[in-house]
Amino acid sequence: MNLNFINSKKMSETLNKITPLNLKILILQGMVLSYFFNLYTINEYSIRKGLTFGLLMTALSVSYSAFAESAKHNVPRVMA
Repeated sequence: MNLNFINSKKMSETLNKITPLNLKILILQGMVLSYFFNLYTINEYSIRKGLTFGLLMTALSVSYSAFAESAKHNVPRVMA
């Protein structure tokens, strides 16, 4: 029995389940970010406001992945 075939079959089944959810989440994120952008700009659309908003959202996503996501994992203490 070819184990690579079984793993690839399981992986494709998993991807088929996950992909529609990812698409829905991407659309939802786009809607939320566009709503926040409209609140942030208050009818003052400019490249500077867009870049500032982009940098703020980047800082938010980087800080989440750096702090909140890493705090979920238990790391054993290393004695020197």
